[in-house]
Amino acid sequence: MDIQKRFKQICKKVRNHQVISVILAIGIILSVVVGVPENLYKIYSTIISVFQETPIEMNKESFTDEQIAFIQDKIVPNPSTEVFRKELSTIEKEMSKVSEMVIAEYAKGATAFKSKRFDAAISHFKKVKEMVRDTPSPYSSLAASYLFSGRVNEAINSYKEAVRASKDVGNLHLQVTNLNNQGVALVVSNNRKGAIAVFTEAIKLKPNSSMSYSNRGMTRLDIKQYKEAIQDFDKAVEIDPSDFIALYDRGIAKNKIRDYSGSIEDYTHAIKINPSYADPYYNRALSKLRLGNYEGAIADYSKVIEIYPNHVIAHYNRGTTYAREGQYDLAILDLAKVIEIDPSYVNAYHNRGHIYGKKGQYDLAISDYTKAIEVYPNHASAYLNRGITYMDKGQYDLAVSDLTKAIEIDPKSGYAYNIRGEIYMEQLDKETKACTDWKKACELGKCDNYNHAKSKNLCK
Repeated sequence: MDIQKRFKQICKKVRNHQVISVILAIGIILSVVVGVPENLYKIYSTIISVFQETPIEMNKESFTDEQIAFIQDKIVPNPSTEVFRKELSTIEKEMSKVSEMVIAEYAKGATAFKSKRFDAAISHFKKVKEMVRDTPSPYSSLAASYLFSGRVNEAINSYKEAVRASKDVGNLHLQVTNLNNQGVALVVSNNRKGAIAVFTEAIKLKPNSSMSYSNRGMTRLDIKQYKEAIQDFDKAVEIDPSDFIALYDRGIAKNKIRDYSGSIEDYTHAIKINPSYADPYYNRALSKLRLGNYEGAIADYSKVIEIYPNHVIAHYNRGTTYAREGQYDLAILDLAKVIEIDPSYVNAYHNRGHIYGKKGQYDLAISDYTKAIEVYPNHASAYLNRGITYMDKGQYDLAVSDLTKAIEIDPKSGYAYNIRGEIYMEQLDKETKACTDWKKACELGKCDNYNHAKSKNLCK
């Protein structure tokens, strides 16, 4: 089996899709260095195990949460002493000429990296780099250590050196791979223009690299160059029709330009390649919602939940979709699950309260609106809807109080003015206040009540 395809199959086990392209890049390095597919398969399996069970921790003081998430998505395998030893053996004519001291120093760096002692790893890899300047691994391992310690600029520079070393040994695969890793580091540093230039350089060196097109497409997607991103993903898929990541990201880009049918088609192809990966189902559900296919969206959210039973947003979205379909009991079950998973999920309380109101269960609705307000005291819609529910119960003073609070939070809510005006006119016999509210609602674009009152000579 082609080693690149074998590596992709292993990558399907990874939970977050964006890691695949970079892990694939590292796979190419290993395939060149090790050269034994059977052993390489075991190495890949170990890499995936390490990724899933012991994610790398970084210096959080140096990154935003968004950057940390991105780097963890792009995590590279732990430095491998065995890989380094074999890399050296490709340069030295006889293994006996390779200094065991160099290998021992590299092993210390690899051990430090694996135990998340990145400063120590940096120290060891620096020493190796001084001892052996002709191999790419010390530079790329040093770059990874810099990256995970939050020293992004130094990581970028080390990847540049890895590119140079790869070029010096005449290894095009390694050169392109390290260019891609350099591009990823540039994305982390928010230099997306620079990242695109690096990915473009990789494409020029190796025009049949789907990874380079996919990474450039991902970066263009990130800066909202959707059409250009789609062109890159088109090329990646042309080179490798089974490129899961390119298909998936192209689906996202098509969704952004409102090509919902096209995005559904791409997500469906991605699912055929990897049916156990949740994200394509989730995003396909969003596209189906845009086309009004609620039943199809519910089916996709259900698949996400089958894969990840505690996927809070899938439960929430499925619940709200059930509500749109009038399946209130199922909606309540999903929203209850959301609250069980995350008791601070304010909109779950708010939407469940709305459903209880539709079912005539006013006390339960008021309880949920009250909880939403406890979680988020400035939730104007919760005050508005609790006020309407009090009105439905005949508790008009409480209704007016809540509607007044909703207006205080959101002075542009013409709907709140209209409802409060109705209570003033129909229940509290306060015609002047009602007309004032309806006039204000009309100024905000909600004129039905005010115009009707004027036609009846109730408001001047």
